[in-house]
Order: sequence, then structure tokens, then C-alpha cells
Amino acid sequence: MEVLIYFYNGANPCGERTGFRLRDMNSYFSQILSQLTGCRFFTQVLFYFFMKLLYNRKSFGKAGYVMDLKRLLSYTRQAVDDYGLIEEHDTIAVGLSGGKDSLALLYALKSLRRFYPRRFDLVAITVHQGFEGFDTKRLGEFCEALNVPYEIVNMQIAEIVFGIKKLEHPCSLCAKLRKGAFNQAALSCGCNKTAFAHHRDDFVETMLLSLFYEGRFHSFSPKTELERTGLTLIRPFLYVPEAGLNSFQRKYELPVVKNPCPADGHTRRQYVKELIRTLQREHPHIRERMFSAILSASFDDWPLKTDHQSVSESCLP
Repeated sequence: MEVLIYFYNGANPCGERTGFRLRDMNSYFSQILSQLTGCRFFTQVLFYFFMKLLYNRKSFGKAGYVMDLKRLLSYTRQAVDDYGLIEEHDTIAVGLSGGKDSLALLYALKSLRRFYPRRFDLVAITVHQGFEGFDTKRLGEFCEALNVPYEIVNMQIAEIVFGIKKLEHPCSLCAKLRKGAFNQAALSCGCNKTAFAHHRDDFVETMLLSLFYEGRFHSFSPKTELERTGLTLIRPFLYVPEAGLNSFQRKYELPVVKNPCPADGHTRRQYVKELIRTLQREHPHIRERMFSAILSASFDDWPLKTDHQSVSESCLP
């Protein structure tokens, strides 16, 4: 069987692909290695196991594809249509943290706005938590290029959680303070909805966190009515896999700003993320199975799906 292997040229801003046939690569490596070992059969065996290790589907599954804008918009619109996330004349505040997910969400919603039948407006909001080294300049330039209004809310969350309270596990309080500041800014900008970039993997991780630490099977909803503020929180990336967002960020060169929080990467969520990766090696489809279980569950706080074709299976790459 003949296989075509593609490699992406990182220096190419258009993300164009170059490729060669596996049999040609086999021949090329065989010629080089045979000169070193003197045994052509040995080099072919080495090549076989090398390629098996590199492209083993148990390690990579179907998540190794490259996400382009067309596919991202397909996932996004399906979630929007499935759960009625966007309505006529909505003004949506997008939480722009500087990570790849929030940048991709703003990019996707801005692109969706050009052809979506319901008219809506966007505002990007960043809550600056007070960490030194967090530069919002590139985020402002990104929003300017998209022609999206951009607001920065300056807070001293870092001083509160690490300086005053000296919390060992600051994530819960930090999230509450950050969301409160974000919602107030959204209201000040005249928004009626807020959008967070939680993707498919986040929904699975949240389900396990709820199971492990709360003793219940649950995950956050793609659409939540916030009674205290009157805002509606939407999560349009419900069907988007994180692996696709990684490739999307590289392909479209989104200006990621690193999170300077010292707790980043040392949280319960990070533990669950690594646990899923470990399980995925032994059970290649376990992440997809868990996501399917979430979609098929009857959570009280989830909205009913609209009456059109579901993509729960087609959105499991």
C-alpha cells in the first residue's frame, strides 16, 4: 500500500503542505542506513518500526489532522445551531485570555459573522490579573486587525490570591474574581452574551473533575443563563478538539501570549488532562467515548438541542 506523508513548512505563512511518498522515503533511508550497517534488510526493519512508532494511530488517533478555518467554522456553527447560541442582534463579549483557544474563538466568530443569517456584534475583553510580563499589546493588534472593539480590565488578582491570601490552590478564587470582572465589563459594553473558548477536551476534563472531586456525572453547559447579571454564557467550541486548535494556531499564526501565573500547569485540571493522555495510549478512543457519554446524558442545566441533524459522531475526529 502506498502512503503519502505530509509535512508542514513552519516558515510558510500560508501553511502550504509539501509531501513525498512513503516508498520513496523508504528507499532514501535504506540507501543511507545500508551504507552505515551494510545490511539492507536490517535498515528496512528499522524503517518499519520507526514509522510505526511515529505514526502509530494508538498514540495519535485521528487528532493529527490540520484544522483550517472552514473546518473550524463547521464545528462552531454546528454548536451554535444545535443549542441556539446566537440570536438576532446579540452583542457578544468574547473572553480573550491570550491563549490559543480564546484567540481562535474570536477569529472564528468574526469569520462566522460575515455569513451567519442572524446579525450579531462582538467585543473582545481581557482581564489583566496583575501579573508582570503579561503584555496585551499583541492582543490589541490582533483585535484591531479583525476590526473588533477591545477592552482591558486591570485587576490585582495576583496580589490577592498569592500576596494577601497566599493560597496553595488559588484557581477557584481567581476564576471567581476574573469572571466577576469580565461580566461587569461585558455589561458596561452593552453586551447581552459572553463567550468562552472551552473546547471538546475541556468538557471531558470537566466531567472527570466533577466525577472525581464532586461525586457526580456532569459537565458545564454550552449555554448558561446567568441570573445575577442577566447575561447568557455560550461555549461555541463544544465540538472542537484541542488538537485541532493547536494546529489552527500554528497555521494562522495566532499571537499567543503566555500565561504568567505560577500555578499554570500545576492544577487538578492539568492532572486530569495528563490522565486522559495516559488512558488514550491504551484505549485510543476513550476521549471520544467520554464525550459521547456527555452528549447523550440528560443534564438538567443543558438546553434542548434544536430539531436538525446531530453531529455528535461526525465531530469526533
